Amino acid sequence: MKRNKTYGKLLKTMIATMLLGACAAGFSGCAGKEAAKEDSERTVVTMMYVNALPEFEALVENTFPDIDLQVQSNISTTINRASVRKLTHGHGTDIVTIALPSEEAGQYLLDLSTESYVSNYQSTVMNTYLENGRIKYIPLPGQYMGFIYNKTLAEKAGITEIETQEELLAMLDSAHGQGIGMEEDGSMFGIYTMDIYAIASYFYGVQVPDFLALPEGIIWDGEMQEGEGNFVGSMEDCVAFAMQLIERGYMNPDRILSKLNNATPVLEDMQSGNLMMAYGNARLYNTLENSNSEYEYAMLPFLSKDGNHSWTLCIPDGFLALNAALGEAGNEAKLEACHRILGLLSTPEGQKAFMADNGAARSYLLGDTQKENIVPEGIRKCVEEGYVYKVWLPMDVLQYFGAQMVTVLTGEAGLKDALQAVDDYFYHGSVDSNSDIAVIGTLEEDLIYENYNVRLRETALGNLVADAVREAAMAEMAFANGGSIRESLYEGDVLNLDMDIVCPYGNRIVVLEVDADTIWSMLENGISTMYQETNIPGGRFLNVSGLCYSFTEPDEEHPARLLSVTLPDGRELSKEATYTIAVTDYMAGHSGYYNNGDDYTMLNIYSDTVPLAEKVRLMRETGLTYADAMRLYFQNHKDIVTAQIEGRITSVDRSE
Repeated sequence: MKRNKTYGKLLKTMIATMLLGACAAGFSGCAGKEAAKEDSERTVVTMMYVNALPEFEALVENTFPDIDLQVQSNISTTINRASVRKLTHGHGTDIVTIALPSEEAGQYLLDLSTESYVSNYQSTVMNTYLENGRIKYIPLPGQYMGFIYNKTLAEKAGITEIETQEELLAMLDSAHGQGIGMEEDGSMFGIYTMDIYAIASYFYGVQVPDFLALPEGIIWDGEMQEGEGNFVGSMEDCVAFAMQLIERGYMNPDRILSKLNNATPVLEDMQSGNLMMAYGNARLYNTLENSNSEYEYAMLPFLSKDGNHSWTLCIPDGFLALNAALGEAGNEAKLEACHRILGLLSTPEGQKAFMADNGAARSYLLGDTQKENIVPEGIRKCVEEGYVYKVWLPMDVLQYFGAQMVTVLTGEAGLKDALQAVDDYFYHGSVDSNSDIAVIGTLEEDLIYENYNVRLRETALGNLVADAVREAAMAEMAFANGGSIRESLYEGDVLNLDMDIVCPYGNRIVVLEVDADTIWSMLENGISTMYQETNIPGGRFLNVSGLCYSFTEPDEEHPARLLSVTLPDGRELSKEATYTIAVTDYMAGHSGYYNNGDDYTMLNIYSDTVPLAEKVRLMRETGLTYADAMRLYFQNHKDIVTAQIEGRITSVDRSE
């Protein structure tokens, strides 16, 4: 077949630092020296994952006192791409997390075939992801997928049993008619974990009862694995249920991985009763059930419209592999430590700890006995009777499929054209590949995005983005919200595709005329979500060009407080003057302020859902995205581009 190939950790580091500091200050004798020696003898192993892993970290470090496992957070919507880019540029972690194995990633990973722990896993899972007969990945515990709905509100709407698609729609009809379980825009359905893989698994999964689990679907599945099948003529029904939801106003297509809008906050809105139903996994269900919400929830499998047996998907919550760089001379100790960690994960004890951290419900170890209490009741019958399906499609194809189906829902493409595009991609690769790899400039040194740094403080990467926006917009100042910056830029050749990876959103830059008070309000809003209970700082933090500001660090009891705002030369902003600033239309209310605009209502010139800003005037709409501005910046600066921290943003400890 022809186909193209944080805060949690911060706290741990701070505690370790304080302990070392205490030893240095209070113990000048042997005890202090021994502690320092013991710490220096620990082998540091790095790993990237989508959330903190306190249980697994503790198990590793208690089992192996000579290992210090450091888990880095990453919320990239394309974790494969993030991992591969890091590996390509020499920044990959020791233990690599991959959403789904791919040939592109595999070339940077070690062969694990001879390691004894790989034999602990079920062959049906391992054989699916072999690369030329070699094993490079071990699967993490799996997540069951399906529909989660508010059972309390469904019963209030008069619905107690849901076994078919028709009954599911009837529940939504009844609830909608009574005005319950609805967002402000009338939508009632969301997709949890708004990444392209989750969306792709949804469109693939709804096909299971009435196609993929039937003889014709099984034949098609086999043909695809042999490189002989086609999406056209087989997968036309995958958007049918979603289109019904859209036509009835129950799903807003602009919330489905739109580059212009934030996704519906599924967890929060389900907890508050403002969302009736979502596609998600057992982790979402268990989180809802264990929350302090007044509601009761239920989980459903994928339901048939033709009377066929319902099914559920079970998808590994990622795969772990080892960075090929560990095989180089001098890394023997680190490599041995990594094998011990993967070996520990490959035991019932290791699986239990990891499952406690990631909320998964199924282990792929040999002899694993499914624990009924961790399988949601609504899908338990499917699991017990073996109606569990898996997605085997290659990661890049699955993502492309999901992305194309989104364009169908939003009206950007017809279904046949979208499916044909998937077939073309499956067999021939991306038609944009030549443009993607075009070199547009050279960078002097790495500009790293890690642990949400662009949402917390001044960074060289944030400065570069803000400078590019300011230059492209020809404004006095520019403000780039940290949530719009998602990945690193690396030393050397910079590719056209890198711009869309670093700044993936399609919001357009506008130039506004504002006064000093508005700028002050903007910056106050920017530092308002730096500290959150989830340990993931909000994305509204502002990277700036053309001015400087300072603030006090937030903590559990105190929010951040803006201290000063000045021009680069140290002069304060004039109360009498106005300034031209570059921001995105997103911040200016183009998509409204319900879960959008990062609450920059003081800039509102577009939305009619909140009052228009009185002291803001639109000067021009540039039509440029952040990615466009970055391309122009590299094209206009022919020499090697550099960026550094310059003191634009200063944070002050509250005690100082």
